[in-house]
Amino acid sequence: MAFRTSKEQEWTFASAMEQALRLLGPRSLSTLELRRKLSQRSVPSELIHDVEEKLLELSYLDDEDLSEEVLRAYMETEKYSTYYIREKMRERGLAVSHVLDDYDEWSVAVKLLEQRFHISDEERLIAIEEGEEDKFSKKKIIYFLKNRGFAVSTIQSICYEWGPYLE
Repeated sequence: MAFRTSKEQEWTFASAMEQALRLLGPRSLSTLELRRKLSQRSVPSELIHDVEEKLLELSYLDDEDLSEEVLRAYMETEKYSTYYIREKMRERGLAVSHVLDDYDEWSVAVKLLEQRFHISDEERLIAIEEGEEDKFSKKKIIYFLKNRGFAVSTIQSICYEWGPYLE
């Protein structure tokens, strides 16, 4: 059975499957992402459903494995807040496992601050010893972390600990 869309393209199961495989080539997609992309290409929903079932059967789509892989990648890069990771996973239609509960957002935030503002605990201690205590803008640090989705409690904790070094 063939379907026609407004663009006068005739979709068959084979052409929809070919399109889906082309989309899956560059990177793994979640079921939701594939559905959206096929829908954007005006593939009829009945065919999308059939293609999805076949790809699940062939293990080309596996949201559970993809979810673990994506979550691990986000956590290993140590550049993102827990909120950011949850949102990105939600956008892709992926479940967030309890593994994210063990993510040390505070350490990630400190690492990002050290990279961004070129500061570290060592540099602060040396500056204090030498009497060259440079103060860092508390406002900049708060905005930097807030804009990256870090929790208010994480930001407050860092500001409290770094209080002597902030202006």
